[in-house]
Amino acid sequence: MTNKMQKYLFDTDFGAPRIAVVDMGYADEEPEEMVEAEPEPPPPTFTEEELGLARDQAFAAGRQAGLQEAAQALQQMVGMAMATCAHHLQGLGAAQNAANEALSRDAIAIALAVVKKLHPAFCRSHGVEEIEAAVADALGNLDRVARITVKVHPDLVELVREKSEALVAEAGFEGKLVVVGDAAMPPGDCRLDWGDGGAERDAASCWTDIEKAVEAALGKLNLPAHGE
Repeated sequence: MTNKMQKYLFDTDFGAPRIAVVDMGYADEEPEEMVEAEPEPPPPTFTEEELGLARDQAFAAGRQAGLQEAAQALQQMVGMAMATCAHHLQGLGAAQNAANEALSRDAIAIALAVVKKLHPAFCRSHGVEEIEAAVADALGNLDRVARITVKVHPDLVELVREKSEALVAEAGFEGKLVVVGDAAMPPGDCRLDWGDGGAERDAASCWTDIEKAVEAALGKLNLPAHGE
């Protein structure tokens, strides 16, 4: 018996498989209704007049704000400037006061130096008058004194004696007044002696007292040196 060979055929088709549509259960559901979006409102529209008015208002508001800011800045600057000026004025006032004081001191020092330099010439010209005033003052307070001796520079003895005689008669002095010369006495100076007391006119001592008084009031002065 002869067996006939046959090709083995598969019943299964290995081609692209067919995918069955599976019922997912949505077949009976109704599709959702599509909600229509509301249309956007149209952009606002302005007339040319409204735009111009808005522009003018914005400009005015900006200008006002700028003016206020500038005014505040200006006020701050003025305040700072005034404070600075006040500070500098205080310094200037102190400096001016110091300068005025220095000028016053210098003026007084110069005046004293000038008068001191001119004093000898004044004594030579008016020394007798100064001695006469000293004698008159003594006679007015020493009416009960028996004797008053007046010492002056020898060149002034005769002139002082003549002046003293008139003063004695005018004062009603009953004592004796004697005028004698003393070479140690500078012209314009005199020394009075009445026994139990005396008086003296000393120009050098007067100048010393004047300089001490001025120094006590104003401090040490820079007096010009002799000959300046």
